[in-house]
Amino acid sequence: MRAFRPRDVFHLRRIRDIDVSPEGDAVAYTLADPDPTPGGVQRRIYRLGGAAQDPEPLTRGPADRLPSFAPDGRHLAFLRSLDGSEQIHLLPLAGGEALQLTALGAGVRAYAWGPQGQQLAVLSSVGPPGRTMDQVFHFALDGTWRQLSEDAFDHQGPSFAPDGRALACLLVRRSGPPACALAVVPTDGGPWRRLSEWQEVWSEPLFAPDGASVYAIGRRLDEAPRLYRVSVEGGPPAAVADEPWPDAFADLPELRLVGDGQRLLALCRRRGVRVLAHLSLSTRRWQFASEPGRLVQAFAASIDGERVALLAGAPAEPPEVELRDESGRLLLRSDHHDLFRADVHFMPEEPLGETDGARLLLPEPLPLARGLAVLPGDTADGATGGAGSLLAQALCGHGLAVLRVPLRAADAAEDPAALAKDVLDLAQAAMSRLPEHARRVALCGSGVGGYVALRLLCVSADFRAAAVLGAATDLIGLFASGDLAAATGIPNWPAPWESPELYVERSPLLQAGDLRAPLLLVGGEEDRVAPPAQVRELAHALRCLGRIVREEVHQGLGRDLAEAPLRVQAQVMGEVAGWLVDHLAQ
Repeated sequence: MRAFRPRDVFHLRRIRDIDVSPEGDAVAYTLADPDPTPGGVQRRIYRLGGAAQDPEPLTRGPADRLPSFAPDGRHLAFLRSLDGSEQIHLLPLAGGEALQLTALGAGVRAYAWGPQGQQLAVLSSVGPPGRTMDQVFHFALDGTWRQLSEDAFDHQGPSFAPDGRALACLLVRRSGPPACALAVVPTDGGPWRRLSEWQEVWSEPLFAPDGASVYAIGRRLDEAPRLYRVSVEGGPPAAVADEPWPDAFADLPELRLVGDGQRLLALCRRRGVRVLAHLSLSTRRWQFASEPGRLVQAFAASIDGERVALLAGAPAEPPEVELRDESGRLLLRSDHHDLFRADVHFMPEEPLGETDGARLLLPEPLPLARGLAVLPGDTADGATGGAGSLLAQALCGHGLAVLRVPLRAADAAEDPAALAKDVLDLAQAAMSRLPEHARRVALCGSGVGGYVALRLLCVSADFRAAAVLGAATDLIGLFASGDLAAATGIPNWPAPWESPELYVERSPLLQAGDLRAPLLLVGGEEDRVAPPAQVRELAHALRCLGRIVREEVHQGLGRDLAEAPLRVQAQVMGEVAGWLVDHLAQ
């Protein structure tokens, strides 16, 4: 057995997109098989449970994902890619071929079933290139449909009222300071009604069982996030419960009501990993609903709440699908033993002392370690949980110890010098585990983590090298595109003319003179949040300053490395690992 290397992505199967049947006796999920020829994957829908206790394929692929059982149990909906756009298909569970339901020009971004299984809410992009917004459509199973919104903001997370006569959505405003609001609309095409003021952050709403209000997690100004109940008739949001522990709601977890509507399930963050927790709405007390040491990536629940499906696993293993009863007893497990088709193992992530969420991967053999790479970014969620997890394993496979530091909600906005001190203190603790020759530290980040990494480099000379992927560099340009909050993780930016000094202070491009470490900048041609110009502008500035810099912009790479073609994933991980190893050795 050997450690994971970048080209091993060509031998790795991945599971995602789980949903549980209304009765709780079966789980549907997407299994992505590597397809090295075009450099992509073959995605099929599988079912675990029901008539067959072993996993069985329900679709032939090659580009199917996001399965969802109809509440009446008659159909399984899923997305299938056709000519570059994804459309909803319906598979009769009693037998027969899948039939296409939607034919939207821009494809389907997301969807949700109505309560009786006879209607769906669908999100699709509408508008001219560069200015599209995700709008809401209503589809009946006979194919008739209507567009319910034509607004100058995005719609997310549609949720049906219990009687199916209304939809709740999250509205995301791009123009002006980015903000969110909750709104409802009748499914017969009546007027929209906004339920809340525009504020910093809301999670996607969920209707209460009585249909008279919605639940959502919100954060206003400098307050900690809370769970709120918002009346559909208007009035201020009423706080239901605080965070069960600090940063539990940092990822704005999806909410699910189960049973008689008195229990709420949420995938919260605790010590840097995601855990399933449930809230009793009568006592307002939170409890864990997943095993200690299990990293949970996704969950789904039966209508009565007595069965829960998890996509979970140990830290050093690819996750598997599990079906558990209300007491936590394991009923079914997918057991795809051939998830890895190579003689490869993942390095385990271990907590670093008593710190809040920092986790350390150590290479083998330890005496040959080449240095330490610090990765600020997404939470630990299993060996194949996302781009951060795969990149950490690839760096470890190249002989680097890896320190994963989960970002808190305020990290991108706080004083970078204070954050750099905290990160370097963690790095010193990690390097005490390494041989003397390997006590050198590099920095690596992706997305918001990449932006934070650039800010740390501006205030600290202790990093020998750095590599960032999809990082924000020119904040004024991102303000103009409406992607500033998504690129930086900082909500409620003032306009540049209102606070120009803030943009100068927080733009890596305008602080390029302080960037002295050898820097690899990676961008994606399909990254719509931090487009390639962000990479090229900073690289040009650093070359003008005589710095050591390399830029790589890849076709097929978007915001998420884990969604790129396999050849791009392997190439990017190889570039990052090679750059850090080479410059740590100098």
